[in-house]
Amino acid sequence: MRSVITIIYYADGTLIGETNHPARDLDLALWLGNAKPGTPADSPSNPLLWHSSWDE
Repeated sequence: MRSVITIIYYADGTLIGETNHPARDLDLALWLGNAKPGTPADSPSNPLLWHSSWDE
């Protein structure tokens, strides 16, 4: 078996959408701490990797 690492990039401030499948409910629980739809998609499991102000 091979280990796999994935990185999913999305814009800072992205809001969580409604889930429509049990797999998405699980992802919400695992990666966003069961945050509610309409709230920002941020959590300790999804740290901010880069911000444009860091280049100033």
